[in-house]
Amino acid sequence: MLDLKIGQKIELSDGSYVNVVKKLGEGSQGAVYSVKSNSGEAYALKWYISQDIINNQDFYRNLENNIRLGSPAPSFIWPLKLAIRQLGSYGYIMDLCPSTYIEFSKFFKNSFFKDAKFSSRQAQIHAALCIVDGFRHLHIRGFFFSNISADIFLVNPKTGNVRIFADDNVTANNIEGFISGTVKYMAAEVVNGSRPNINSDFFSLAIILYRIFMIDHPMEGKRTLQPCLTDEIQKKVYGNDMVFCWDVDLDVNRPDKINHKNSIYNWSHSPLSLRQIFSKALSRRAVLYPEQRVRDIEWKNYLLKLRANSICCPSGLHDILADESIDKCPRCNHIIDMHKIPRIEFRDFSYAITDKKLFYLNDSLIPYGLGVVYKGKNGPEIGLKNLSGVTWSLETASGNILQIKEGECFPLRNGMQIVFNGVTRCRIVLGN
Repeated sequence: MLDLKIGQKIELSDGSYVNVVKKLGEGSQGAVYSVKSNSGEAYALKWYISQDIINNQDFYRNLENNIRLGSPAPSFIWPLKLAIRQLGSYGYIMDLCPSTYIEFSKFFKNSFFKDAKFSSRQAQIHAALCIVDGFRHLHIRGFFFSNISADIFLVNPKTGNVRIFADDNVTANNIEGFISGTVKYMAAEVVNGSRPNINSDFFSLAIILYRIFMIDHPMEGKRTLQPCLTDEIQKKVYGNDMVFCWDVDLDVNRPDKINHKNSIYNWSHSPLSLRQIFSKALSRRAVLYPEQRVRDIEWKNYLLKLRANSICCPSGLHDILADESIDKCPRCNHIIDMHKIPRIEFRDFSYAITDKKLFYLNDSLIPYGLGVVYKGKNGPEIGLKNLSGVTWSLETASGNILQIKEGECFPLRNGMQIVFNGVTRCRIVLGN
């Protein structure tokens, strides 16, 4: 019996048990149920229905190993306990994901899922950073994804916070992957029969990030507009013959004006640096030479810089992605002088500050930031509100020391210095 009934008791590997409360969903691998433990805690249970998995002893042992090692980062919804073989199958329990999270694949269908869109550019960048951070922690641990698709990422559209699901398909570097994943998210060599590894992860990561910022798929253009994408055609357009729709050398797969409006619009409204890193990550060289792909650490460093430079248009109407080269708002053409944007200057980076922008220390992944910029009611004055949960030390240009507690606001003045956690110091520069 593969399908579980409400109230059914499922025994776990440590001798405890859970009771099935309700069915939450079902995929090709298995079904997910809401369950309660014998001590009353609520969990999710993944219960396998695929015979290929049920009968795969290597998969079972890999799952046991992942549970033993534990989650590589808080963003993962990681297997906690094994549900031992019973009723013709097995599974595992994991934490329930809050209802505020939405499957990332729904973000590609905005007309049907009105809530599946980012509340701001900051939330969008935060989601990208969270995913990159998840990949990086996984790789540092010596693991890679053997089954990757958009469906394994759950996103909070308001904050951009991400939870990563399907971690039963995470595999160690020295172990062959068991499941290759979804064709559209595979590296070319995996589509053509090679086993997944860290280098194939890097290519899949670039595809996921492209969809965060551009919505459409990076390899879908005129070549994919066919009446029927047979297995043979898919192997061609997503395999070694795949061509990035914005490839700088090949224009055979440009986005179609009717079917790929998101790619066209978002690409044209993106800063040059974002287009350049996607061109590098998804180029023919990246397709054919796995060792030359953009790695997770390069993505992280770039996205931190993008977060630091992104601003609100001086018109006050548009939240925009920006880099040092931008000279006008891509949406309303309002003139922008990046040299005149107020900044918080640290020793090794600077952070542009405009109205309503969240403030972070360089590599922080706190969903709501350490502070938020506000604009005064009268005139151009801007200030900063402390959201960090700790007190900041503020040194004015005249040398006075003030303590800024959680929830307090203060106006920013040129030359002012702020000390965070008694260690990190920054200086306010209000522009020319």
